[in-house]
Amino acid sequence: MARPWPRVVATRRVLLWDVASRRVRARLTGHTEAVTVLAFARDGRTSVSRCKDGTIRWWDTTMGEVKRVTSSHSGTVLSAAFSPDGRTLATVGNHDPDVRFWDMATGLERMSLHGSAEMAVPVVFAPDGATLAASDCRGELTLWDIESGRAHATWEAHGGWV
Repeated sequence: MARPWPRVVATRRVLLWDVASRRVRARLTGHTEAVTVLAFARDGRTSVSRCKDGTIRWWDTTMGEVKRVTSSHSGTVLSAAFSPDGRTLATVGNHDPDVRFWDMATGLERMSLHGSAEMAVPVVFAPDGATLAASDCRGELTLWDIESGRAHATWEAHGGWV
C-alpha cells in the first residue's frame, strides 16, 4: 500500500534538521505569516524564505540567523531558485507574470523577465546558470537567456500547471 503524502501545515517558522541525528538544528523565526517558499543555495550556508506578508528573509543557515529582510512580489511567491554560483535568486509569484532576479550580495532586485502569463512556476536554472526555465499556469514552458533577457524557446509542455 502506498504511503500517504504528509499533511502540510503552514507555519511562521522554518525548522532546519540534522538528518543524521534526526534532531532540529535551528529554528528560523521572524515571519509574521505562513512561510510559502524556502530555497537553499548549493553551498548549504544560505537560504531564503518568503511568507504571505510579502517579505523575503535571507538566512545564514549555519548560524540560524537572518541576514536581511526585503520586500518581494505583490502576491505570494510560489517558486524560488538559486543560480548555480549562488549569487542570484530567481523568484516568481502569483498575480505577477515576471520572473524577478535578486542580487544575493545586496538583497536588491537586479532585473526581471516578463513572462507570458501569471503564476509562472516553477523556475529552474540550467547547470551553467545562463538559462532559466519557467512555466506558467497554462502549461507553457519558456527557456530564457538570462544575459539578454530574451526567450530561447517557448512551447506548450502541458495542458495546465507544470
